Amino acid sequence: MSRWGWLPAALLCSVPWLARGSESVLESPVASQLAFPAGELDAFAERNWRKKLAQEEQAGLLGCRHDCKRIEAIFGKLVLAAARIVDAPDMHWQLAIGSNPREDAWSLSGGRVYISEAFIASNALGDAGIAFVLAHEMGHVLLQHENEALTLAMALIPRGFSASVENVYAELDYNIGLALKLQPEWQAEEFEADRAGMLIGGAAGFEADELLSYLARLAQEPQDARPVVDTHPQATERLARARTFRGSALVLRERYGTAARE
Repeated sequence: MSRWGWLPAALLCSVPWLARGSESVLESPVASQLAFPAGELDAFAERNWRKKLAQEEQAGLLGCRHDCKRIEAIFGKLVLAAARIVDAPDMHWQLAIGSNPREDAWSLSGGRVYISEAFIASNALGDAGIAFVLAHEMGHVLLQHENEALTLAMALIPRGFSASVENVYAELDYNIGLALKLQPEWQAEEFEADRAGMLIGGAAGFEADELLSYLARLAQEPQDARPVVDTHPQATERLARARTFRGSALVLRERYGTAARE
C-alpha cells in the first residue's frame, strides 16, 4: 500500500521492484556519468510529486473513478515485465491515477508515474495502448533521462554556477537558449522511451501492433504549430522508429509474455 496516508483511498497503487538476475535490454548510464546523486534527484522528485498530487486533490481531480482495477493490473504486469528485462537498482514503483483533462501521462525519478483517465478516454486507449504509455513513462525513469538532461545542462552552463537540481531547473525556466540546446537531448529521450514502451510492453504479454496503436493515432492527428522549445519529436517519426522495435517486442512477448498473460 502507499505511504501517502493523507491521500484518498484507491488513489495510488505501489508495486515493489523485484529485479533479480534479469537480462538487460535497456542500458542505463552509470552513476559516474551523471551530475547528480540519485538521492538528491529522488528527494527533489518526491517534493514535486507531493506538490503536484496535492494540487490535483485540491482541484478534485485526483483519484481513479472508472477502470481502476484494469489500469492497476496493467501497471503491475509492466513492473513485473521490466524486472525480467532490465538490470536496474531496486526501486518502489508508484502509480497515481487522476482525471485532469489537461494532463496525459508523466513520470518522475524514483518510479513515480501518473496517468489521467481523461487522457485514456480521449484517446480511446485499450489495454495495450495504456500499457505502451505507462511503459514509456517507466522507460524515462529506468533510463534516468531526467538526470541525463540535467547533466547536459550543467555542461552547458558557465563555470561558477551553484550545482543543484533546483538551480538547474530555475535556469531552464528563463534561459531559453539553454532550453533550445537541450531540445535534441529531450527528443532523443522520447525515442528511447518509445523503445522502452515497446520492449516492456512486449515482455508484459501485449501484442506489438496493439502497442503501436497510440502512436499510430497520434500520427494521424493534424499537426499544430510547434512550440519554440519542442521536447517531443514529430509523431510520424516516433511511430516510424517505434515500428523498428516490433520484432524485438514479439521476441520478448514469446519469451516472457505467456506468464504475463496468465
